[in-house]
Amino acid sequence: MSALFNAANKAAQPLRLTLDKVLPVAAGLGGGSSDAGAALRLVRDYFDLAVDDDGLERIAASLGSDGAACFRQRSVLALGRGEQLSPVIGLPSLDAVLVNPRVASPTGPVFRAYDDSGAPGSADAPQLPSRFADARDAAAFFGLRRNDLEAPAAALIGEIAGVLAVLRRQPESLLARLSGSGATCFALCADQQQAERLAAKLSADHPRWLVRRCRLG
Repeated sequence: MSALFNAANKAAQPLRLTLDKVLPVAAGLGGGSSDAGAALRLVRDYFDLAVDDDGLERIAASLGSDGAACFRQRSVLALGRGEQLSPVIGLPSLDAVLVNPRVASPTGPVFRAYDDSGAPGSADAPQLPSRFADARDAAAFFGLRRNDLEAPAAALIGEIAGVLAVLRRQPESLLARLSGSGATCFALCADQQQAERLAAKLSADHPRWLVRRCRLG
């Protein structure tokens, strides 16, 4: 990245960025990749570099498998190692609750555990419908899919299995899954009120967990 920018603007002065990260480390939320994408845009705009978004996206993809998707900042279907992206049309905004048990889940060990298990199961891309009627429709569709990293991550970090078990017992949860390689889990809810109710309940019952309500899409 530095070589590209230096070549584009050799007279550029040094730039220092200070990052105030509020997401947990190794949370499975793409926080580091999103920060990298934001930094790329900031550097490009600050120095007025002749690099378009496609060029920045290629740099982001070289930094991590989810780099390109996080750079786009919108819902996408990712193929390959994460660099082949296509937009997801007709996906409604989804109210959700994020729960992190405040333990780290480093990506490397989870992928090694997945590989050691024989990487079972088909990896075919799902055939997305042209549109989803609502959050319940979307949750039903994604409920037929899976996160292949969930089992190895839960085997390595017992707290993940505990969070998922709690989320799946809640009446507000339409679907509960692990996010990426963890350790953050999420529950999809029917609407904002359901998500607020679930977040309040989890925060009261499990004060050590990091609980955040959010909207996806």
